[in-house]
Amino acid sequence: MTGRTFSALVNSGLRADQVRAIVGEAAQALDACSRRGLHHLNLSPESVRVRPDGTVQVSGIGVEAAALGLEASTASDPLVGDRADARALVELLYFGLTRRWPGKRTGLPAAPMVGGAPVPPSQIARTPDDVDAALDRLVARTWGDAPDVPTSAAEVRNALAPWDAPAPCRAR
Repeated sequence: MTGRTFSALVNSGLRADQVRAIVGEAAQALDACSRRGLHHLNLSPESVRVRPDGTVQVSGIGVEAAALGLEASTASDPLVGDRADARALVELLYFGLTRRWPGKRTGLPAAPMVGGAPVPPSQIARTPDDVDAALDRLVARTWGDAPDVPTSAAEVRNALAPWDAPAPCRAR
């Protein structure tokens, strides 16, 4: 696969609008897959790439879940895959805004937690003025009470919209 991973882009420095666009495009891709019965179930910063022309690419859809034996977890509840991918998208958003993972992930610094939820990204973002209240609310909803938790990639996409297309990235 060509392009730069989301992790590499985050480490090189992204503005909040760039993070919103990349995660929004990934959410759009996962929504299209969900409508075909496919889920990622193991989305990570290495699963998302931005190609040199600015196209966002998500790798491992269906494959990583099968390889890790995660697809069996969706058998009893057909929406569990949608919820897992929605949460993973917000985790990517949080990582992109703060360079910290909202929970535990090998090789990434953990975000500070308060009451079982990560602190709002605007409090620890590299560029806090770029993080608008809608992004803080999406994070709060994701770790909040069940009725408000995003349940699909489409819901995350809609919460992030509108965004500008990701700019082409040049290999470094």
